[in-house]
Amino acid sequence: MSSVGPEREDFYRQKFEAVSQMLVALSEENKSLKIRLNGVQTLQTLLSEAREEIAGKHQLIRDMETKIADLQAMIAKLGGNSGDKSILQGAIVVPGVSKELVDNLIRENAKLKQMLRGSRENSGLVDDKTDTEKQLQMCQEQYHRDMAAKDHEIKKLQELLAASDNDKDVEIARLQKALKDARNVDHTRDVLCQSLTEETQTLKTRLAATAQMCNDLALKLDSKERMLSQAQNSMQMSVTGQLGKVSLGEGSSTDAQNRAIRQLEQEVNKLNTQLREVVDMNTRWQAYNDQRENYVITLQGKVSEHSQLADKLQRDNGQLQKARIEELQNMPQSASGGGLSEEQQRYFDNLLLTAKKNLEEQREETEEVQNKLVRMTERYEMEKEKTQQMERRMEAMEAEHAQCKQTQNQEEIVDMLKQQLQAYKEDFEEERRDRERMQARQESVEEELATSKATVRQLEAQLHREKNQKQFPPVYHVQYDQQNALRARSANRHTPYAVGNRFNYGFDVVDGDIVADGPSENNDEDKGETREERRRSRRRETDILQCPKCKREYTKDRHNELLEHIDLCYD
Repeated sequence: MSSVGPEREDFYRQKFEAVSQMLVALSEENKSLKIRLNGVQTLQTLLSEAREEIAGKHQLIRDMETKIADLQAMIAKLGGNSGDKSILQGAIVVPGVSKELVDNLIRENAKLKQMLRGSRENSGLVDDKTDTEKQLQMCQEQYHRDMAAKDHEIKKLQELLAASDNDKDVEIARLQKALKDARNVDHTRDVLCQSLTEETQTLKTRLAATAQMCNDLALKLDSKERMLSQAQNSMQMSVTGQLGKVSLGEGSSTDAQNRAIRQLEQEVNKLNTQLREVVDMNTRWQAYNDQRENYVITLQGKVSEHSQLADKLQRDNGQLQKARIEELQNMPQSASGGGLSEEQQRYFDNLLLTAKKNLEEQREETEEVQNKLVRMTERYEMEKEKTQQMERRMEAMEAEHAQCKQTQNQEEIVDMLKQQLQAYKEDFEEERRDRERMQARQESVEEELATSKATVRQLEAQLHREKNQKQFPPVYHVQYDQQNALRARSANRHTPYAVGNRFNYGFDVVDGDIVADGPSENNDEDKGETREERRRSRRRETDILQCPKCKREYTKDRHNELLEHIDLCYD
């Protein structure tokens, strides 16, 4: 009896060691299968994300086609087609739209077409991704079958162990509890590793989206900046041209001025809209930048926490394995009364080799994940540097925009132009009213001048009659001897004389031989003086003009000064 007890004890000890090794190998293999299952789930997640990305690409293709149609319609309105690369020098361009803007739109149309062709080529990858999805599903089903087989083997081993003695049952229960704790630790580590993988993938996706968004925002800001500068130049040119037209054509109609004002208001509204879009985009970019920085800081904290937790779990796992090995080594040595069969030994050897192989694969996967994490960290640093460069560029553009806004305030320019156009309009209307008043005054002055000239002619005729009466006293006939009514012997007649290039009959002139009461002296001299005075009066009548009111005299070649003097004198 004493010899049989140690042999039985040794047999049970060897059997227990083999069963515990098999349980360890099965747990390792189960853990490896779980990791692979998580990998399959990750691949499924990536596949779903790829599908969503493909759907987004299709939506982007439709949006691009819509934009291309809009651009083609705009180019058709401008008089060109979508295949043109530039506009001819003699082409007629709508006022307010520069040639460079249309060229930029055409180039953008070509870029969008190229991007559309690339997106259509990339859409051919859908079939390959569908095949990959089928393969992943098959692998997942195979993993599930393998896990079911391993669970069945574990149940068999548990049934085999249940048929042993009480001491063996207690030891097996203790080992099962330790195995359960190890499984819980492994499960926790798997969950944390999976969470870290998902966070890393999410960070990778968001970093790629951030880089793409930064590039898109940079392109949009450059485009908006070019369009704003072109619109400002075109507005300045149009404003200068319209001001020149207004200054040269003050006598143009009010409708043309109103059309110019409306055109200026439309251009200013367009510039204000573009300015609001740039400011809104800048605000959204700042908000997105702040959110991205906060999210990156949070992710960095999570990555560091997960790394520390993974290291801690690895240390705990190593310590647990060492303790388990030491516990197995410190078990009491006893003689064996029997041994495992050859088939069971081969089975346990295969399980041990499989466990070692799975452990090596897990180590390789861990190293690969660490390398990926290092690469992602480097890429994150590069993206962060690019983001900082974009922020500096954005700040520079904001400074330029603020300076442009300070130097050129469009609303003030429009108000000033409105005031100038209103002043031009009022000046034009005032000048027209002045012209009408001047014309009416000129007509009245001409009438007064004609009346004054008639009055002057009458006065000159009367003056000549008085002078002639003084130079030629009354002649009396000798036969009648009447002192109050002497007449010439010959018949009296009216002699015409020239006054103001007209012939009037004003006074009596005696003709021929006259018989006077007494001798007449210096009769010839009186006749000579009368003719000279007549010539001088005719010259004065022809060469001298007089103001009707103040009697100021002007020569014939100064008639414009006389008209101005008459305006001042009558005012």
